[in-house]
Amino acid sequence: MWAVNHKSQSGVALVLVMVFLLVMTVLGVSGLSRIQLDERIVQNNRNIIVAFSAAESALSDGEKWLQEQSNIPTAVSSCETTPCTVWVGDLNGNLTNNSHAWWMQNGTAMSTTLAQVSVDPRYIIEQTHFIPHELSPDAQSQGKGTYYYRVTARGTGQTTQSQSIVQSIFSVFYN
Repeated sequence: MWAVNHKSQSGVALVLVMVFLLVMTVLGVSGLSRIQLDERIVQNNRNIIVAFSAAESALSDGEKWLQEQSNIPTAVSSCETTPCTVWVGDLNGNLTNNSHAWWMQNGTAMSTTLAQVSVDPRYIIEQTHFIPHELSPDAQSQGKGTYYYRVTARGTGQTTQSQSIVQSIFSVFYN
């Protein structure tokens, strides 16, 4: 058998194990911090996607509303009873700079409710141009021709801090 000399042991193995455990603990804690950061990034990306999808849905809703009109919608320059559906083009300036409260007061709410958004998306329709289908003065005075509208929609994600604004130009021919 081997004889063990207790005086020759100095405890180096214990110190090495303790250093190893400390290194593993630091690695574990930094790994958890990275996971938490990744989770926040994923949540922010999800909010952005939800906001964009909500704005796209509102944009489609506004375009659908225009398409369903059998008569030419009247564009207004001031709104007595909100929401006003069609505005005179460029009257409201750059819509991306308007506040949440402005959108709530002046925007048209979607016809359906979306889940997972903090605020129902809204849209604004602005009449931008009219091109008569004939060059005769009668065609212009009768309003027969192609009307161009700018549809701007605003959607939010699960929080109001995540928002998306999309825009399209939509034309409708009235005969």
